[in-house]
Amino acid sequence: YAESASYLASIKKQVDKLLPGHNEPLLDSHYLIQMAAAFSTIQKGKGTFVKSDGNREYQFDGFSIIVKGEK
Repeated sequence: YAESASYLASIKKQVDKLLPGHNEPLLDSHYLIQMAAAFSTIQKGKGTFVKSDGNREYQFDGFSIIVKGEK
């Protein structure tokens, strides 16, 4: 997902709107940049999260990313 987010951020200028599969039906493409930055934050071991059903949910401005919790 992180690699995909990075790629999508790199083509942001070619995208006007996003049609995500959850929550909001139409979003501005600036979320591509924010999503790539969010994944980078998580990969660096930074960011705060809450535990939910054994997973970690990281909250960002307008969206969240849920990753599998550590065993």
